Amino acid sequence: MIKGVTLFDIHTPDDDKSCMRAVDKFLPDFKPDYLIWGGDVGNWESFSTWEDGYHGENTIEDFDAVTSVLDRHQLLCGQECKYIWLQGNHDEWVDKYCGQLVNIKIAKEFDFKKRLKLKERKIKFIPINKPFKVGKLRFVHGLYLNEYHSKKTLLAYNTNIVYGHGHTEQSYTYVSPIDSTQVRVGRSRPCLCNRNPDYLRNRPNAWTHGFSVWYVRDGGGFNEYCVNITKGIFTFNDKTYDGRN
Repeated sequence: MIKGVTLFDIHTPDDDKSCMRAVDKFLPDFKPDYLIWGGDVGNWESFSTWEDGYHGENTIEDFDAVTSVLDRHQLLCGQECKYIWLQGNHDEWVDKYCGQLVNIKIAKEFDFKKRLKLKERKIKFIPINKPFKVGKLRFVHGLYLNEYHSKKTLLAYNTNIVYGHGHTEQSYTYVSPIDSTQVRVGRSRPCLCNRNPDYLRNRPNAWTHGFSVWYVRDGGGFNEYCVNITKGIFTFNDKTYDGRN
């Protein structure tokens, strides 16, 4: 059996510090075989397509914040753990910015896969919108933000799929009308970022905090669970993890 943890939408340095502390306490206890960063580990505000003319002002801080997350999680999970990075839309901002640069030397400096040393860290990079498969379960950053995005995602990929991007929990189940034993699920999982970032300006939203824990058995069958975090606290396997201090 394989077990893993998937963390979506951390958006460091705009992550929720109490949630991240709780997760950091959980990881060495759970000892995952796989740790999947489900996209948008960094907020990458310096490369934001919404901040015209802002590029480059805080790139060092952006890279340092993401490096800190990778360093910490790899230390907590150990060398035997397999590490996967699913490219998210914020991650793609960096690639798009580099693609627009005329100066090749500068572009190489902003190549985040090299800058973060993903190859040296043995982190497998999965391009945006391409799912990563473990058994009969697949993970992707996520594409849709419509009201019933879990249904749309499931029907688009036509397979068991767990994703983030929408920063909230939602689920849709499809049962084959021909064979009722053929069941597929599409599941959206919460974020680990600040639920009231500056750009929202206090607008109401449906964002929640949490992450995905999963088990894949021999033969590919799986169980996948959403671990909800409330005010920096969650309970799993009879133990409570408190990230408030």
